[in-house]
Amino acid sequence: MLYYGVIHMVSTAIGAPQFYRYRPEEHRPETHQEAAVLDEHLTRIWGKHPRYIRIPNDTLDWPTKSQKAMRSLKELAELALM
Repeated sequence: MLYYGVIHMVSTAIGAPQFYRYRPEEHRPETHQEAAVLDEHLTRIWGKHPRYIRIPNDTLDWPTKSQKAMRSLKELAELALM
């Protein structure tokens, strides 16, 4: 297996579209709708990985979402070192 784990931070295009911004301000070439489709593809593809962690937009603040990602990364690192 090439990747020990996958942390997928769901795009704001899904669950929080009011925060999604694209070019030129944010350097994103996709519209909100295109980003949602790409995100769904990522979920379908990477979701099969045995250590896939999906971090949704269940809270609308970046600090909470980034803390979840950091905790997930720490957990994966600890598992990898066992």
